[in-house]
Amino acid sequence: MNNSAARWRSIAFLPVLCFVLLVVRIRAMSNAEVPRPTTNVAEKKPVEAFTTHSPALAASALTDGVFGKGAKFWSSRGFAGVPDHRLYPEWVTVDLGRHYLIHTVRLHPRGDAPNAGRGFPEDFTIQGCSEGEPWTKLVERKSHPQPAGSEPADFAFTPRVVRYVKIEATRLRPVNGVLTEHLFQLAEVEVLGAPVEAPPLPVAVVPAAAVAPVAVNLSCEHRVEPLGIDAARPRLGWTMNGNARGQRQTAYQVLVARTRIDLDADRGTLWDSGKVDSSTSVGVIYQGKQLPAGAEIFWKVRLWDKDGAATAWSAPARFVMGRLAPSDWKGQWIGANEDPRHAAVYLRKEFDLARPVRRATVHFSGLGWSHLSVDGRPVNDWVLSPGNTSYHIRAPYLTVDVTRHFEKPGRKALAVVLGDGWYALSKDPWVHKFETLPYVDQPKLLLDLELEFDDGSVQVVHSDASWKWNYGPITRNWIASEDHDLRKVEEGWDKPGFTDAGWRDVALVKGPAGRLVAQREPPTRVIDRIRPQRVTQVRPGTWRYEFGREFQGWVEFSATGPAGTAVAITVFPQKYVNRFTLAGKGVETYRPRFHYNAITAIEVSGVATPPGLEDLVGCQINADLQTTGAFVSSDDTLNWMHGSVIRTFMNYVIAVPNDPTREKKGWTQDIETQLRPASYLFDVRSLFERWHDDLRDGQAKDGNCPNVTPGPFYDSFNSTWWGGTVVWGPWYWYQAYGDRRILLDSYPAMKRYVDFLTTQGKDGMQDWGLADWLAIEDTHRMVNNTPAYYLYAGIVSRVAAMQGLTDDAKKYEELAQSIRRRYNEKFLFTKTGVYNLPDAKPIAGVGGAAGDSNLVHRVWWKEGEPVCTQGAQALALALGLVPDDVRTRAEASLLSEIEAHDGFISSGFVSTGYLLEVLTDLAPEVAQAMVDKRTAPSWYAMTVGSNNDVMRETWSGGAALMPPLGCSLAFWNFHALAGIRPDPNGPGFRTFIIKPNPVGDLHWVRAHYDSTHGRIESHWQRRGQEVAMDVTIPANTSATVFVPADRVESIKEGGKPLAEAAGVRLLRVEGGRTVLACTSGVYRFTSHLPTSKKGQSPSSHP
Repeated sequence: MNNSAARWRSIAFLPVLCFVLLVVRIRAMSNAEVPRPTTNVAEKKPVEAFTTHSPALAASALTDGVFGKGAKFWSSRGFAGVPDHRLYPEWVTVDLGRHYLIHTVRLHPRGDAPNAGRGFPEDFTIQGCSEGEPWTKLVERKSHPQPAGSEPADFAFTPRVVRYVKIEATRLRPVNGVLTEHLFQLAEVEVLGAPVEAPPLPVAVVPAAAVAPVAVNLSCEHRVEPLGIDAARPRLGWTMNGNARGQRQTAYQVLVARTRIDLDADRGTLWDSGKVDSSTSVGVIYQGKQLPAGAEIFWKVRLWDKDGAATAWSAPARFVMGRLAPSDWKGQWIGANEDPRHAAVYLRKEFDLARPVRRATVHFSGLGWSHLSVDGRPVNDWVLSPGNTSYHIRAPYLTVDVTRHFEKPGRKALAVVLGDGWYALSKDPWVHKFETLPYVDQPKLLLDLELEFDDGSVQVVHSDASWKWNYGPITRNWIASEDHDLRKVEEGWDKPGFTDAGWRDVALVKGPAGRLVAQREPPTRVIDRIRPQRVTQVRPGTWRYEFGREFQGWVEFSATGPAGTAVAITVFPQKYVNRFTLAGKGVETYRPRFHYNAITAIEVSGVATPPGLEDLVGCQINADLQTTGAFVSSDDTLNWMHGSVIRTFMNYVIAVPNDPTREKKGWTQDIETQLRPASYLFDVRSLFERWHDDLRDGQAKDGNCPNVTPGPFYDSFNSTWWGGTVVWGPWYWYQAYGDRRILLDSYPAMKRYVDFLTTQGKDGMQDWGLADWLAIEDTHRMVNNTPAYYLYAGIVSRVAAMQGLTDDAKKYEELAQSIRRRYNEKFLFTKTGVYNLPDAKPIAGVGGAAGDSNLVHRVWWKEGEPVCTQGAQALALALGLVPDDVRTRAEASLLSEIEAHDGFISSGFVSTGYLLEVLTDLAPEVAQAMVDKRTAPSWYAMTVGSNNDVMRETWSGGAALMPPLGCSLAFWNFHALAGIRPDPNGPGFRTFIIKPNPVGDLHWVRAHYDSTHGRIESHWQRRGQEVAMDVTIPANTSATVFVPADRVESIKEGGKPLAEAAGVRLLRVEGGRTVLACTSGVYRFTSHLPTSKKGQSPSSHP
């Protein structure tokens, strides 16, 4: 045994030794004075560009071996038409076809007179990588001079083994003197080097230092040390640290105390759970004494590990309670004593603080939006807060720690500015007439300031009739624009000592009808300040600022001029106008507070002198979402489009997900569609849970649910896939995060909605409302919408069973099977597996072409057979409607339908995510080819191809900024390419699946997802048929890992045969993959790709 082990260690070490010797050799070659090869190894090699100006200026010119005067050249398209391209670098990549040791890249400028030398980038890098590895920067140049002619420039560097070379430009010059055309242009790329053998892939992960198990990332109601908890029994959670294989939690003990002193002494004065034998670490319900309103609560937890040993106590955490009942409030609702007619309302209150405080907390609701300061200093950096709700059902309040404002005694001033927001809406930004909703009223304030002293006594300063109010410089505000008149500024109004004799007494007013609830969603903040790229005069007296990107927020603008000068600030693309009147006091700045828009450009008129770039700044505003996932691959274009999904979400959430371009409202299906990708990218637990309260609140008496909420709002743009989010949302939320509360709280609403659908349509077939919105080819409404009914009935049955409601579980399972049977009887053509009405004709969708059906796709079915659509097939296959004996034919018909569209996608909002889900295992190569398309309909056409840096509503890149169609790309990247997937048997990624797809020309993918149990990592790389997979499975979890190899004996883990790998158990071999059960830990699997894979064509990658 010992001799065998020794021989194995010697053999396993050989690849590592070879790699080390190769590195030593390369370094020796780098340092030695040896002749360097002068052969151009890039000639005639394939080259790819991020954008191309036109077919006549294709990237193939860069390696055609022809340069100098009159040679062809490549040109970018000049995305966004601005010089700064850091957000959207232009690049070209050369595939050398094999590995070379290279030392110089020679770049040839344009050689055509009189433009020789133009288009050469100002800031750029030259990067290289071997197959299966990330890019390495070889050369970086800033402010590189423009060449005077066509002479090439050599860029030398330390020799490096690479297969791919990339030139990436981040700052461009205007071409031909046209300021709107900043292009990247080159005539030829030469790469000088000599061939070498590819370095081997490492066979083992470098072991990390051992980490002792302990509870970390403590949370309360899914937030870290939150303020304003209004749940009487809040949910606690943590993750288990520790990197030993098989590490898991076998028990826990929670201590909760009123003071830090008690907690440090291990006294759980409010709750000592004792040792609880459980692996649960998510949604642990507090079971202790009643938590007092406004109290500061401290807690910690310790665990027992896989060996039954107790860990150390976690670091202490805290949370602060909010108001739990109306009687907890001391304040009264106050407002202006007259109709402010949509001017902002300014309120103030002064008082004396006799001694320093130990802790100061303010609870306040300023409706619609509010800004609170103490002695002239803002209490936080939140904007457009509190978030809008259906105020007649729930009215939000904020809780803020303001201790730092009351550390010294003396005269104090509280100051609040109230904006209209949605509560005092003057007009709807679209056509939904939200200004007529029952809650709309004048702005108002409710406030309690709790001052706690060292002796335990508490002073409460609150809103009452003693406050004063007045008008101020915000003379008009609406959710899409606002006007300021700086002549109305009263200096020092928000500070102590101000004389407010001319101010008016507030009125005691009636509060909103809704129950007061603490805001749970992430705060809205200014998350970035964006400088414009260019300012030009577009007509006399009007200047246009271009940002070269699109963002959500507002702008600040500075100007000088005589008092009374009226400046107009027009926001594009919607052309909302903000007016700004100067006071004549030097440089004055328009700083808005109570509106937001999607912004691409600004026009300014009315200024006395031409404005400069420095006079305007864009403020990007969004919910401060915490990142939970990251994805990067060897495909830079795919990475850029993935980044576009992220940018879209970071410009799409103000309290609730909503489009800032047009309607500014929370459409239910939009949110359903984006929940899966959003939950990979960001922590959206609190965001979605709060919005789902609004959705339940809006449910009608008959059980239907709105298509827009908060509001709520109903119209014909509703259907099963819109209102049905009330069923699907909580179920997916439970699968993603593992917390049962939202399911249990939502069950009555879920059940009522399914019962409502039972009353709709003939035989339960759902022929009403919208279908697959903005599809290229429409699916008949009944065929598209009825699968949702089946899905929801099954979900309600499962949730009933979880609660032990056996009668409900049986009833809704029987309903689901009845829907399935009737759906197949009515729509399934068993010969081909196609789903549709027998007499259906091809229908061009709202997002597609009109007219001749052949513009939709080629007809591939036989006469008398039903029309096939991607959407119908995807829904039936993904949701389990297809009978087992027909599934193969249904899958084949889907692939035929995709082929009939020349490999392009034709689905819409509803079915796109399901289409990618089906193709993940059926035909990932087909899906990746779809993702790689460069013309419409495609993700590229939606973004780069139409000069958008964010996802938009249509496949061609038109209409509003929004992620429902485009965000499915991020789902594909995580779910299919990285293969990080939830396991229905282990909600919250307690157990999960790693099943990556090495497809297309991808040669590596690196991704992680921070689940509620810790970070999951899936990295893979390949060279030819050789594949290496790095997998991280966090403590207290396990995973099913699919290794892309059909020969078990070819798989190694950490350089060892599978039989010797700790924590690994062979389950089966299926579909060209070896399936393994793995405990927690860090693994590296190496294998060889199977020669053929079910549903895939062999990889085209060398």
